[in-house]
Amino acid sequence: MKLERISLSREMFDEARETGISFKEILEREAKKQGKFSEDLAAKGMDAFAQQLAAYDLKLSGAHASLVEDFFKTNDSRLLFVETINEFVRLGMQEQLESFASLQDIVATRTGIVGSVYQGAEVDLDTSNATAFRVGERGSFPKVTINFKDKAITLYKIGYQIEGTYEAIRRMRTNVFGTAMKVIGRNLAQSKIAVAIDVLINGDGNGNPIQSINAQQSGVLTYSDIVNLEESFEDFAPNILISDTSMRVAYRNLPEYKDANGPTMMDAPKKCKVVPSGCIIALDNRAALEEVYEKGASLVEYDKIITQQIENAVVSEVCGFAKLFTNASKMLVV
Repeated sequence: MKLERISLSREMFDEARETGISFKEILEREAKKQGKFSEDLAAKGMDAFAQQLAAYDLKLSGAHASLVEDFFKTNDSRLLFVETINEFVRLGMQEQLESFASLQDIVATRTGIVGSVYQGAEVDLDTSNATAFRVGERGSFPKVTINFKDKAITLYKIGYQIEGTYEAIRRMRTNVFGTAMKVIGRNLAQSKIAVAIDVLINGDGNGNPIQSINAQQSGVLTYSDIVNLEESFEDFAPNILISDTSMRVAYRNLPEYKDANGPTMMDAPKKCKVVPSGCIIALDNRAALEEVYEKGASLVEYDKIITQQIENAVVSEVCGFAKLFTNASKMLVV
């Protein structure tokens, strides 16, 4: 099947923002409506966006990667450049750096919404008898309390501003420009992690800060402290540790950790500079935190990109974090 171009318009991004449908979903819908979508290529991993890039003879990688200015030859291809930036930024946000905490490490689930306020839910295992047990014929089962939180979670815009005019970047190859956008995406993810860690420690505004456990000897990390931290969990099983660099180093230098024949220990803490000095967070990342984000939103200001006003355009995401189970995370204070 020969790939054919479809008509594009900035209203597609407007629709994505207003309805929460992604630009790619709208692109696929229109391509199918016009009979210009290849199911065979889609089965091979080439979605509607990739098919339209090929139809416009635009390449994002390799020795023959297109120039940025190639995207501005037609009004339609300008829209594909907006989604190209979105794609590169998303890839950067998903990159995992060894030894550093990532969003995948701390987020249990993600919820997309339309708007900027989210009424989160919480499950109360503290004041409920949450242990399932065998009951008699007329006995009562234990109860688990599920409520909406008292205070809604407010979403915030987290992002970076691009410095560089269209004239400065138009002769760049797309693969080079894309690498820069991936780094922006990676830094954006780190900013989101900082917000998420702050919510883990201080709560999401509903009186649910993290429980702190003091080390046995102030200023000294010991194997016993790690054992006490892990064993302080009752309904959850911590599967990841997060700390700043100094506590990661202290953990890796514990004799028990360095001894190949010593006791089995959790992996060394993942690094995150916003964790307070002298602290280690332990969490069950399958239950601790929910990420809330704005559905359908472009990561880049598409109006500016379309009109070549790239300078001062902002790459950002509207998101927030809510605690699902308060006791799924705890913090050791050394």
